[in-house]
Amino acid sequence: MPKTFTPHERETIKTAMHNTVLELLKRKSIRQITVDDIAMGANIAKGSFYSFYKTREDFLWETFRKDEQAMYDKLAQILSEKMTDRRATAKKIFEAYLSMSTVLFYVSDADYEYITRKLPPEKLQENRTAGENIYTMVLTHFGHEANMFNIEVLAHLVATVQMSLRSDISSNDQVRKKAVELFTDFISDYLVKWGCKVDGDRWINCPTCNSKTRNRIREDTVLENFPLYCPKCKQETIIAVRKLNIAVIKEPDTKTQSR
Repeated sequence: MPKTFTPHERETIKTAMHNTVLELLKRKSIRQITVDDIAMGANIAKGSFYSFYKTREDFLWETFRKDEQAMYDKLAQILSEKMTDRRATAKKIFEAYLSMSTVLFYVSDADYEYITRKLPPEKLQENRTAGENIYTMVLTHFGHEANMFNIEVLAHLVATVQMSLRSDISSNDQVRKKAVELFTDFISDYLVKWGCKVDGDRWINCPTCNSKTRNRIREDTVLENFPLYCPKCKQETIIAVRKLNIAVIKEPDTKTQSR
């Protein structure tokens, strides 16, 4: 009969399982990782594994989702911050997407598909919806229209980079780290300088409440000490604009301004 664990022990063991899989994935494929491997890494008996999860696939999927949720939470935190440097914000976002510290970084497309084939459709739809919501937040944050075409372009670009980084071209983590830096620079430039809109101009979002203002800028727009007024929160912020990068020069007063 499997051992009974306290709630604290269960959380500790689950964390140990998660860390074990991360280490195993650096040298094994999903199909090569066994329940014995996971139990040994967590220092529990094989039979005790099944008091936590019904199947190995259930455990692996929860591990994937835990990593994805942590990434989504990090992205949401970045997007909630006041954006004073568009490119720096974009780099933070895609550094989170391409983080080498996540389980998904080491999972091949074939392995991911192998796990998802065993899952009910509602779980897969829930996962797709969560991903689309994050891409929508990213596009909106940078003033792009969050339609399905733009969402799919951004998702495809990120997925292509992730697939490339997961390949067997190099197992050297330093090489991969440098590749992540270069890919992050490229995607950040795409989002900030070119974006998903063909006309090359975009609305300025309010630095205070992130709502769309009534001002648009183009790639060749240059502004110095420009008083940006937001009709929603009724705050005025002094900004500078150059090459679609927006810098806040003066924060709004705490007292609501009126016009």
